[in-house]
Amino acid sequence: MLDRDAYRRGVLDPARARGNTPPADLFVRYGLDGSPPLQGEVFDRHVTAVVAYWRTLKQQKRSYGKLVDALLIGHGELARAGAGRGGLTWGVLDAETRRRADEATGRLTEAVTALSRTTTRVSRAAFDHLVADTGGACSEDEVRRALAGHGVGVVDRPWELPAAAPPAYRTLRAGLGLLGLGLSAEAVVGTATVRAGFRLRDGFRLVTGSDAGPAGPLTQDMVAAAVRRSAGRARDEGKTAGDTVLATLAEAAREPGRLDELLLWELMQVLRPQVDAGMPMGLIAGRAVALGLVVDEAEELALAMLTAGARPAGAVARLEEALHDDRLRAAERLLPGLPADAPPELRAQVEERLRQVAGWAEEAARELAAGRTESAAELLHRAARTAVDDDAIGDRLRALPPPPPGAVRVGVQEDAGAGRVTVAWEPSPARVGPVVYRVVRTAGAAAAGAGAGTVVGETGANELSDPAPPAGADLHYTVLAGRVEGIWSAPAAGPPVTVLPEVHDLAVLPGTREIVVTWRLPPDAAEAVVTRLDPQGGPPPAVDRGGFADTGVTPGRTCRYRVQAVYERPDGTRGLSRGVVVTGLPEEAPQAVPALSAELAGDGGPPVARITWTPPSSGRVVIRTSAEPPPWPSGTGISPDEADRYGRAVPGAAVPGPGGRRTLSTPFGGASRRYYVAVTVGTGRAVVGPAAVLMVVDPVRDLTVRRMGGTVELSWIWPSGAELAEVIWAPAASAASAGRAGFAAPAGPGGDGGGDPAAWAGAAVVECSRRAYEDDGCHVEVGPGAVRLGVRTVMRDGEGATGTKSGAEGRAGGRAGGGAGSGAGELRSRPVVAAVPATATEVRYEFRRPRLPLRRRPSSAVLVLTTERRCRLPPLVVVHRAGGVLPLRPEQGVVIHEIPAGELDPEHPRTLRIAVPAASGGSRLACFPVTGAADADAGAVTLIPLPGTW
Repeated sequence: MLDRDAYRRGVLDPARARGNTPPADLFVRYGLDGSPPLQGEVFDRHVTAVVAYWRTLKQQKRSYGKLVDALLIGHGELARAGAGRGGLTWGVLDAETRRRADEATGRLTEAVTALSRTTTRVSRAAFDHLVADTGGACSEDEVRRALAGHGVGVVDRPWELPAAAPPAYRTLRAGLGLLGLGLSAEAVVGTATVRAGFRLRDGFRLVTGSDAGPAGPLTQDMVAAAVRRSAGRARDEGKTAGDTVLATLAEAAREPGRLDELLLWELMQVLRPQVDAGMPMGLIAGRAVALGLVVDEAEELALAMLTAGARPAGAVARLEEALHDDRLRAAERLLPGLPADAPPELRAQVEERLRQVAGWAEEAARELAAGRTESAAELLHRAARTAVDDDAIGDRLRALPPPPPGAVRVGVQEDAGAGRVTVAWEPSPARVGPVVYRVVRTAGAAAAGAGAGTVVGETGANELSDPAPPAGADLHYTVLAGRVEGIWSAPAAGPPVTVLPEVHDLAVLPGTREIVVTWRLPPDAAEAVVTRLDPQGGPPPAVDRGGFADTGVTPGRTCRYRVQAVYERPDGTRGLSRGVVVTGLPEEAPQAVPALSAELAGDGGPPVARITWTPPSSGRVVIRTSAEPPPWPSGTGISPDEADRYGRAVPGAAVPGPGGRRTLSTPFGGASRRYYVAVTVGTGRAVVGPAAVLMVVDPVRDLTVRRMGGTVELSWIWPSGAELAEVIWAPAASAASAGRAGFAAPAGPGGDGGGDPAAWAGAAVVECSRRAYEDDGCHVEVGPGAVRLGVRTVMRDGEGATGTKSGAEGRAGGRAGGGAGSGAGELRSRPVVAAVPATATEVRYEFRRPRLPLRRRPSSAVLVLTTERRCRLPPLVVVHRAGGVLPLRPEQGVVIHEIPAGELDPEHPRTLRIAVPAASGGSRLACFPVTGAADADAGAVTLIPLPGTW
């Protein structure tokens, strides 16, 4: 069972944090991670529950909307991908997860390889991008290992660089320039000590010590010592510049952090020209290493300087995106980081929305204090839509129960053996939704809350059914409304009802001197009560839990009984169902049918078996059919159960005929030979009557037809034992239904009146033996027009076809229907029919320029359509393309004119004027049939462009 809270925290919330990117591992996505493989209905129910939770979460929390949309789109793609493999299954998820993981790993390897050629460090933002680009298929640890394997590190902690120069830097820079020093620290401890190595990220730190000072930070005492050493030097230009540098450093060292900030900015200015020139990170880091900065920090500083320029613009873009997505709290957190040159209206927009949300929240508190809960819900809903990432507002809204639903109506439907209760109600007047309703069932009294009794179900509609209510008790159904699971309105209850199901599987077995009635009691019923309804009968019969036998009956007189189920109520009283009325007629012993016959009939449709018999003097006749002969001779007495085990009963009602005979018609199919047996059923026994057998000729299968000019080539699969076939064809009423030019429409047995001999009146017939077919194939000259063609199997005496028995000789038909034979001992199957189109008509066209003065450019063209044979044109389009290249397909230009279907006569070419858009550099025009045109009368044509003046 899906743990919704754990699934949301462990799967959906991390996916939302990754930019609404669903997990690439599909087992994680569907909450199946760590579960044993699920199969069949268990798997389907789990997936259905997960998808339903996505939809519910989208309705309840707008902040999940984009993620849920992405999940539903991905689910639809997976469902379509699994449609060809038996549906969405555990195996489909496993294969798709592996495929996506392989693709993501490949993309990551390519990206890391490319990065390693240009850099040895990437920022946290770049690292996050690499992780996100795998769609969750690769973890952060896997991406780190891939980068490390290519010598690339990740700078997790961004280097916060100063945005402006410290005030003392200008004085310091001038002095360094005069002294020729790379960094001011060299004036304190010497160039060799600084070049031996220092760190700068967490403050200036020397790697090694010297006579001027120990390893570690550059302290105020070290600067003072350097000042004292300089005081003993002879005054010159160098001493003056050096004293200026040392005085600046001494002043900065008095305030914590200022000296480190000054030294960092100083190094940044040394590297700035290379950064501004767009030099690679390795070259910039190498310059810093040459000045003494340790390698790892040199690479991090170079990376920070290269990416610092995009930071202000990124802050603006992130804030704008947060506002667009109504993530007001995220926008509020981004405000302090906006650059000074950010648009002022952006900050004003955030502040205005913050004021609105605060005002709505305060007003909601006042409405709630006044008892106007739904007004407060509206205000909080408005605030939640403006700040979808403010969980506090969402929690306040979800904590407000909606008003209860209106009047509750309860209806009972008592079926045989079970009951069903339908509960309907008027909707809650809630103004903020969506609202879900819970229906609770209790016995004895209405439920006081959502946790009482048995939960029948939850729905967003206004009606719900209880499919299995307990019988015999006074049931109360209570409806509660809620906006979120666990927060419900006050209860609304309907009137109490009692469910009293009837007995089921009731059967009446009348005999000559008795009537036996049997049934099954519902599980909760205590017993059954029988009341005799016919006034001339005797006392009620003795009844047990399963039925009774009434021996006080008179043959030929109908008996009626009411059977009621009895239920014991909790208070000790008894409840009776309305009851089921049954009728029985004592009858004589069944007699065998004296005569039976069967025949096949075609009638232009599927074959029908017509079974005719003479009714016996007593008993009910059932016609049973099977592909095997009956195991009993006519006149054998058997039990009804034995009769039921032979074949199946032929459905339908028998029709009276001449001489009191009965006729039953049933579709004939599924086998080439079927037996029909008349069984007379009576009281507890049956009598076998005569049998009849019908046999058919199988049709050919997989008919394929291909036109080659005026000739049609046919192929098919012969049925077993068939050695001869007939090919019949006649002109078709329309070629439009025959499909694409040069090919036949799909062939099928019968269809379009294929089994009706009248449908082939006047048709040409050609015989094709199996030997000739296997040697040379089958080719028929049909001419250029559209034709309707059929192939039927023929069997004659000596070929295994003996006709049908019981009077059906010469009338057997194919598996798809029966066609009359041409003579005794000759049987034909139903034809397998195909439509063959006419050969395509060639239609030529050209575009002509109208006659205009040379100084005017034409704005129209004249289209001329001609043909050598009368035909009906399909709908056409004229396509315009700028330039000198002729469009070869409609999508290679713009449709500028549509021509409806119509007749085209060789004596009367069709001429149309077409408006042509102006185009610099010339243009070309072409004509194409409309794809998928539905004009049933339009024939197949081939469009041939003629060289025109356009």
